[in-house]
Amino acid sequence: MVWPCITRPLDNEGLGIIDLKVAGFALNLRWLWLQRLDECRPWIRLSVQCDKEVQAMFDASIHIRTGNGKLARFWTDRWINNTSIQEMTPDLCRAVGNEARRSRTVHETM
Repeated sequence: MVWPCITRPLDNEGLGIIDLKVAGFALNLRWLWLQRLDECRPWIRLSVQCDKEVQAMFDASIHIRTGNGKLARFWTDRWINNTSIQEMTPDLCRAVGNEARRSRTVHETM
């Protein structure tokens, strides 16, 4: 059998087996999204390790509105002309600790 046929839904004459690569991609996107959406979750400060393709899809799919700055991450979010400070000044970012880069908001920094 050919893999696309196996992963096709049962009602489309497939076996209905989940394609783990596609499911893993979707779950990584979901984790990145939930990390933004709900700061009350216990794992919010953990770094979500994902492929570059997943991160690129996430970055292309969201638009950061700074607002009061409490949800926009200062170093890693693309809040300045759709570019992050990390992308603009990689040498400066290397001097900043990982925890600060992951969690510091625009509101806290300004």
